[in-house]
Amino acid sequence: MCDGLADALKAKGTSESLEEALKLAQAVVTGFTNHKGQNHPRTQQAVRDLDAIRRLCESAKRQGATPGVSVEHATHAPRPSESRYEYASLPKPSAYRVLQYEVKDSVIHCSLSTVDEASTDVYSALSYTWASARPGDGLTADLTCKIFCEGKELYITQNLFDALSTLRIQPNTFLWVDAICINQNDLEERSSQVAMMGSIYARARYTIVWLGKPDHCSEVVHGLLQKLAPTVDALVSDQGADGIPQDPVSSVFWTKTGRQPFTPSEQMALVRFFDRYWFERCWIVQEVVLAKGVFCVCGGVEFKWTSLCNFSLYLLRSGWLQRLSRVKATSAASTTLEAAPPVGHQPMRLTGLALQCAQGLPVSSEETLVPAFQLRPDEVKAVFYRVLQHIIQKSRTSNATDPHDKVFAPAALALQLFSRVVDPGFFTISYEETVQETYTRAARLMVQNTQSLSLLTKVEDRSFRHISGLPSWVPDFSVPFVQPLDLLSEISFDCSAGLQTPCNPKFHQQTLEVQGVQVDTVGKTGPSRKESTIEACPSSWLDFFLHLDSQYVTGESSLEAFARTLIADQRDDSMTGDELVEAFYRYLLQLCAQSRELEQRIAAALSESSGNELTWPVLEALEATAEKGRGIPTLEEVLQYRFDVSASKTKEAELLVYNSKRSFEDAHYRVLLGRRLFRSEKGYIGLCPHSAREGDTVWIMPGCVVPIVLRQISGSAQGNVFELIGHCYVHGIMYGELFSAERTKNLAGESGVKDDLQVQSVFIE
Repeated sequence: MCDGLADALKAKGTSESLEEALKLAQAVVTGFTNHKGQNHPRTQQAVRDLDAIRRLCESAKRQGATPGVSVEHATHAPRPSESRYEYASLPKPSAYRVLQYEVKDSVIHCSLSTVDEASTDVYSALSYTWASARPGDGLTADLTCKIFCEGKELYITQNLFDALSTLRIQPNTFLWVDAICINQNDLEERSSQVAMMGSIYARARYTIVWLGKPDHCSEVVHGLLQKLAPTVDALVSDQGADGIPQDPVSSVFWTKTGRQPFTPSEQMALVRFFDRYWFERCWIVQEVVLAKGVFCVCGGVEFKWTSLCNFSLYLLRSGWLQRLSRVKATSAASTTLEAAPPVGHQPMRLTGLALQCAQGLPVSSEETLVPAFQLRPDEVKAVFYRVLQHIIQKSRTSNATDPHDKVFAPAALALQLFSRVVDPGFFTISYEETVQETYTRAARLMVQNTQSLSLLTKVEDRSFRHISGLPSWVPDFSVPFVQPLDLLSEISFDCSAGLQTPCNPKFHQQTLEVQGVQVDTVGKTGPSRKESTIEACPSSWLDFFLHLDSQYVTGESSLEAFARTLIADQRDDSMTGDELVEAFYRYLLQLCAQSRELEQRIAAALSESSGNELTWPVLEALEATAEKGRGIPTLEEVLQYRFDVSASKTKEAELLVYNSKRSFEDAHYRVLLGRRLFRSEKGYIGLCPHSAREGDTVWIMPGCVVPIVLRQISGSAQGNVFELIGHCYVHGIMYGELFSAERTKNLAGESGVKDDLQVQSVFIE
């Protein structure tokens, strides 16, 4: 607020001083508009100041001037008054509102009409973000911009105001906008309308996507799309996703486009463009997937939606996504970008959407609903809740202003996809319940109706949780979660294979009762990526490995078991154990050759200092391997490799080592976030949740394909009451080895397990 206006408001508060402030505010608006334009932030702030003074003047005229009016009070959100728009109740549950609007002298005037479920193709729907459109634009979700609805004041967010001001739809056409068409202050109406949003978007003539105001980056990406879209669209149309070359600098592809691969400045433009907040909203999946047609607008420029989807799919399949992720993480301008996301969190959110569509998540409602029609009545619940769980998990990397929506947005989509076989009450959407109640109810319904415990693998490490008060077995859906272990490998885990016990979960209020077999106990725990990366501190896990016996409990070498554990057995089934060990050896060779400790030791040897004050745990471990014959590189081999590379004697060997290193880095990077190495009391090694500790128990449960880590709750009346810590990888038991026919020759009854592995009831709170 300008100083002159502030001084006027700090005056005695008479009608004359307020009139003086009003004249001054009008002059400020005119000045900023003439010199900076009506869209400049200073101009918009001046307009908001002017509105605040007008309201004070109107109040003073009705009640008399109020002494001591402060600047802070004048800039707060407007107080209720007779001039504020009041919503009328909707006439029936299936009704919803649509609006018409026009812009006159930068002022938006609109009116609302009521339609019902029979209304189709009579309106368009807007998809946008309430707050900032892109990092650094300073917009908020505050209702600071005034429009007039049927002649009365209604306040909306700045980004929505920008969208309506820019789009300026044709007269006599209708638009559906959630912030205006839903009475957001009526929780009952809001709940019922959100449950209908899937059908609202499905009935719309088309969906308009507003990405925000344009900038240099959006202009660059628009130019790239115009140049590359014909080639990419043709590839996807003719051959599907498989037609995209899995090489970011493929000469065949770039020759077809008639240009070179992306320059560094173009890469940064792509990062900034796909970092616009619309791409990370949890609602966008249903808003565009259910749409009959999509128009994507950034300022006054339109992006063809199908080309944008195909282009984002190209970024993913070609490997550009990984490169752009590294550009984002290492950008010198990171202060203006979001922090680099954890693994599993797509930085280019549209790429994730395109991938979902390519993998069978509904591209259109009809494609998905056809198989739903063929379901028997007794199959509907199980399939519906499996689909709901899948969409919720996919949506966890998206964002929502209200954490309820991390469940309600997927639920609204699922209800629409199954609309011909279920009614909206099949899953209740209610903003009147707490977030804890919503998440717990959703989790319970998914477990009950799928008769599966796969949801337990979606529970994040407790150090990542945001929502307090959840039972330990309920995922915090508000937290972006790395891929569960059971979804990482092309080879399917099934640790309970051969266990002849059905999955029969039961609930006692918020306690989950399941059947399970305790197979082991957590012993020593090692480092996790939360504490240090393997690259930064190899000594911590190398020392962990060297304390293992040379032969693993399964009979294979400890080196092979350790290599598979570090990547949670993510591998091509065609790779033999010897090939894996050789690849891991090459990985270790370069990792140790580039270690900081080796650099220090070489520097110390070349200096006059004896280096006695330095410690080299990695090198000492390597020196010890020569005696133990573990199959990992010796110090002599590391030094020889370093010498050969520096002397350019072995370029082919260097490339082979580099490819092995990148393969292992990518694999263990995906699995180590939130997890740590551990050794069990029976001699197994694996990856457990970061929060696991010595004494926690490892369980196999029917209905869950990976082992579960539980911690007994002390002081409980029963000894079998636990809290869930998370799921884990235990090398040697992931494919049902404990219950194989060879191992279970001496069965105890018909349980399918040996005497030391008895099925028992477990209560998880």
